[in-house]
Amino acid sequence: MIAIKEIKLRIEEAEPQISEIFDIKESLPSPPLVLTKIVELTSDPSTPVGKVADVLAMEPGICAQLLRLSNSAYYARSRTVSSAREAVVMLGFHMIRSMVVSMVAKDLYEKSSSVPELRDTLWEHSLATAVFARMLATRERSCNPEEAYLTGLLHDFGKLIFLEQLGEVYTEILASAEDGMLHAYAREKSEIGVAHPILGGVIANNWLFPDQIIHAIVAHHEECSLVSLSGIVGLANLFVTSLDHNFSGLDEHERELLNQFDLEEMEGPFEEQFEAHRALFES
Repeated sequence: MIAIKEIKLRIEEAEPQISEIFDIKESLPSPPLVLTKIVELTSDPSTPVGKVADVLAMEPGICAQLLRLSNSAYYARSRTVSSAREAVVMLGFHMIRSMVVSMVAKDLYEKSSSVPELRDTLWEHSLATAVFARMLATRERSCNPEEAYLTGLLHDFGKLIFLEQLGEVYTEILASAEDGMLHAYAREKSEIGVAHPILGGVIANNWLFPDQIIHAIVAHHEECSLVSLSGIVGLANLFVTSLDHNFSGLDEHERELLNQFDLEEMEGPFEEQFEAHRALFES
């Protein structure tokens, strides 16, 4: 497993390279205040529930969406959730954080200036990776399921920024992913100078996400296992790609790696959960 100190060093070294491609301050999305506050508060388990609820209540749009999701059949709570405080108590800090991040991420995707078809495929892949990463984390108990979901949701966010900033140049690189994800990943490094995981890590670092989430975003093409957050997100990335929830296919090496984990029995349950979860964002 790559040490977090190395990940932080990579991010530090990448920022000047990214600045040569586009203006970081002008081009990278700034997180809504509610997101940074929720990330900060929910990262500390000693934070009073009331503080988290107060932040949510200050954003009526976010709060209304949160209550709608909390009361949906997908989350199947035993009683109706009618306030931000009840949602925080019943769902817990990690699930509240992943819900807020998913709402903010969906909004950023919808407002993106990139080609709608590519943007929508990228959102579908990210959501699919998030859902399966949560399933794996729940089954294996090797990391927090909500952190797995959140990381899966954000693991390819760097691609969205590349699409917005580089247009046709990056679209052509994505097209080459039909030969395997690592083919496009290698082209990013050789032709742009920075690959999407590092750009995603820079964004997550600027948004003050916890180190383990930043680590997993940066390392999702380098680790594939059932024993760590980064490994589970890397494996989920391969799995959903094998089911055509991505621009790309898998090359022979990627398919052999995936086959080592015998995940075929999870395909049906995953597709059911994914369709139910996707419906939450379409209603």
